[in-house]
Amino acid sequence: MGETDKKFKLTRQLLRLAIDAAGYRNEDIAVKAGLSGKSVAQVSAWRNGRKNATERQMAYFIKEYGHLLKRKMEHLFCFCDPISDAAVTRYEKLSGEVVFKHQIRVSSQKGRATSSTAVLRFIVLEDNYNFHVIQQVRGGLTRDQLKKGLYYEVFHSDNEDANWYSYCISTRLDLDGILETFNGFKTSLLDNTNPVDRLCYGNNSANYESPFFSAKQVQPLEYSFYQKLMKLGLHSDLLPF
Repeated sequence: MGETDKKFKLTRQLLRLAIDAAGYRNEDIAVKAGLSGKSVAQVSAWRNGRKNATERQMAYFIKEYGHLLKRKMEHLFCFCDPISDAAVTRYEKLSGEVVFKHQIRVSSQKGRATSSTAVLRFIVLEDNYNFHVIQQVRGGLTRDQLKKGLYYEVFHSDNEDANWYSYCISTRLDLDGILETFNGFKTSLLDNTNPVDRLCYGNNSANYESPFFSAKQVQPLEYSFYQKLMKLGLHSDLLPF
């Protein structure tokens, strides 16, 4: 197989960018790929991820939009242990498409009104059929804020990603690995071993009934996660459906 006959693994992501940028129709994409304008079924298979085009077929789109794809696929995450009050922050760059992102929120007071504040976040990236899972806690969260239900001092950057500290990153997982990691995250919400309960109650957090998390947070998380896997066409014996 020649160099240009290699499959381009990011076909779906690249075409999505091109369509968002210039509004290409399936017929336009087919022609740019060197096919007949009637080859819309082939383009549909590329767009929904069932098949990948070759590098030769994607040459035009790589030239025009490859730089945007690279920028979109790179993500920066920062680490800082909120439990130990460590001042040291380190960074890690990962590549991949964000295929799932979910925030866990808790009740908060804003004057006389009751609102909610996001305190945990679960992210999945896909990179060439490998997956990275990032578990995050809201920056600036303190024990005093948790006790009072007032979150004025948590991070509120215009850059949403800057509001979060990563406390666990699992890389290059297969689907079963994602599910095991997800189940661990879900369990941590119910047995109080997550960073929020640990910050509030210390190492004895498992001995308390969490005032923050219950099935009302877990069920929407679980449904959203399973729905995303279904829409991506992913299958595993560990899935409940």
